[in-house]
Amino acid sequence: MAAAVTPPSGLQDVLPLTPMQEGLLFHALSDTGGPDVYTGQLTVDFTGPLDPAALRAAGQALLDRHPQLRVAFRQRKTGQAAAL
Repeated sequence: MAAAVTPPSGLQDVLPLTPMQEGLLFHALSDTGGPDVYTGQLTVDFTGPLDPAALRAAGQALLDRHPQLRVAFRQRKTGQAAAL
């Protein structure tokens, strides 16, 4: 049985990857010659005045409300990946 991991300050949990996540990470790390087909990026051009504080607050509210949007994959010293 694996030892319990205490998450660093600010993290809610450290979890092992699911088999699907392991597959996604494997493909992302092994195919470095092209774009990562599992991630998407979006560029938005705003016209007119922009309130940077309101935009930042809206983004933070989204991340606060949906913890799955804050997930990151990290490799441990053992080479095993974990979801943070």
